[in-house]
Amino acid sequence: RIAIMKHLAVLEAANLIVSQKDGRTRRLFFNAAPIRMIYDRWTDDYSGYWAGELTRLKYLAEARAGTEKRKSKPGGIDG
Repeated sequence: RIAIMKHLAVLEAANLIVSQKDGRTRRLFFNAAPIRMIYDRWTDDYSGYWAGELTRLKYLAEARAGTEKRKSKPGGIDG
C-alpha cells in the first residue's frame, strides 16, 4: 500500500492525476490534458513517417494491379 501511495504521489506531482479529498476518503482522477499532450507529441514523431509509408504502399499496390491487368488477355481470362 505504501508503494502504491508513493507511485500516486509521483503521478500527482507530475500533474497526471488530480486528487480530491472528501472527508476521510481521497478520490483520484486522471488529468486528461497532459496525457493527451504526451500522446500527441509521441505520435507526431511517427504519424508522418507512417503516412508516407502507407501512401507508398498504396502506389505500389496500384502499380502492381495495373501491371497485372495489362498482362491479362481481353475478356479478363489469363491464358
